[in-house]
Amino acid sequence: MVKRMILKALYKNAVQDELDELLKTENEALEEISETRKQAYELFLKKADLEFSQYQQVKNEAKYQYLLEVLYPSAAEIAEIQGGDVILEIDEEKHIGKMRYDGKYLLSTPGNIMLTEFLTKAMKTADQYIFEGKEALVHLEFYFNLYDTEKVKDCSEEIKNLRQKINTLDLGE
Repeated sequence: MVKRMILKALYKNAVQDELDELLKTENEALEEISETRKQAYELFLKKADLEFSQYQQVKNEAKYQYLLEVLYPSAAEIAEIQGGDVILEIDEEKHIGKMRYDGKYLLSTPGNIMLTEFLTKAMKTADQYIFEGKEALVHLEFYFNLYDTEKVKDCSEEIKNLRQKINTLDLGE
């Protein structure tokens, strides 16, 4: 005689109905954003645009040339002596330079200060650097911001006025 038993615990529809009700309530609440909040949002955006419009990125020619004419040639000479690889990448769109060294060795000998001088100059010039052991290699990375941010106009009075307008709004908080 073959007996058959089926047990069921069916909650999918009940849970889905609850979830649908919660989402409906949440969506209705979001749709009820007050006109004041919309106005505050627009003022915040305008204020942020004004703050950013005061500045522009200007290429730092001295740093750019120093990287190309001093640091990279020094790193290439060290790589040749040490048997490593050095790669310089310059991304004009992102305004950064990245110099990377990978090698089995990075040795400094008494009387030869080339490596010490290079590392000192690179660390002083770089905006960020990383030294690590990576897959049995010495791995160095130097990052250079090749552009400076310069203020080209002053919008502080307009920003101050927008900030006051925002502060006078009743956001219901």
